Amino acid sequence: VVALQECESAGPCVEIGDKYVFVGSAAARANRGYVHLYVRHGVDFERCAVDASRPAVAARVKYQAAASGASQSVVLVAVHLPTGDQAKLRRQCVEAAVSSS
Repeated sequence: VVALQECESAGPCVEIGDKYVFVGSAAARANRGYVHLYVRHGVDFERCAVDASRPAVAARVKYQAAASGASQSVVLVAVHLPTGDQAKLRRQCVEAAVSSS
């Protein structure tokens, strides 16, 4: 899984498209650019809903547990936390990201 921030556009970065699937992007309005989330080709995942007003992208990634062989999943969130004058929004961003799981 790869998370990028301050990307120039909402669209996927072609430089990593040969190895990673673009999960999605979200505008980082309090700062600049976009946050992106990618998952390696062949990994089973589904995008999770996140409040569209938040600079976050989430995905539930599925995997086989090594010890038991049972199917497991984990929710991963790429979030762009505001800085400076917008730092007070950090808690709201983190809470929104955590609630997506």
